[in-house]
Amino acid sequence: MKLFANLTIAVLLLIALSGCGGGGSDFVPTDPNTVFEIEKPGGQSIGSSDSYTLSGTDSDGDRWTLSISSQVQADTTFLGESVRSIYAIGQLTYLPTGGIANTSVIVYYKYEANGFYLIGDSGDTTTIANTAKLVPYTGMIGDLGEIGTYTNNVGDVTTETWELSDGGNGLANWIVRSTTFDQYGNLIIGTVESALINPDGTVVSRKATLSYYDFGYTIEFSD
Repeated sequence: MKLFANLTIAVLLLIALSGCGGGGSDFVPTDPNTVFEIEKPGGQSIGSSDSYTLSGTDSDGDRWTLSISSQVQADTTFLGESVRSIYAIGQLTYLPTGGIANTSVIVYYKYEANGFYLIGDSGDTTTIANTAKLVPYTGMIGDLGEIGTYTNNVGDVTTETWELSDGGNGLANWIVRSTTFDQYGNLIIGTVESALINPDGTVVSRKATLSYYDFGYTIEFSD
């Protein structure tokens, strides 16, 4: 399903953040000098895995679930680059009818001394980076940057950005924003995925807002 496949790149950036924790109910600003781990230097270990399910409601009031499972694969080559691959399976379920859309994808990351690049993915379509920007392994609240611009083999173009914002109570929000235009230049999908994280990168909670402009509705997910 094309709209779910386009979602996958942004969601997979959250997969690297694993574990769970807890936060207080009263918002106390996080010390802006706190350093947060965005990704482990060199990437997650081969064979490590993660899975989670988010519940959602769309703009018509209907309910959905989004489930993602992933596993880090052996290093390989993609577009002539030595990369670490993550294999992921996703399932999007429309609860009123039980309708299910499944997808699987392999996403490729290149790790450097100071950060990592998202190179592209292969699945129902193949997506490659037009420009890939270095994402640092650590950051502080207020840091932000580009992830890159990506084109798949049907001509859709996706732009990704990242940001760390104040999550309160010693936590930060790791936010990934994505916009996708089709080959004719029409805006078709917008996503905002966020993970509330501890300084060591473990996840407290996740949220996602998916706007399907070509279908005219939005789904908001949380765990």
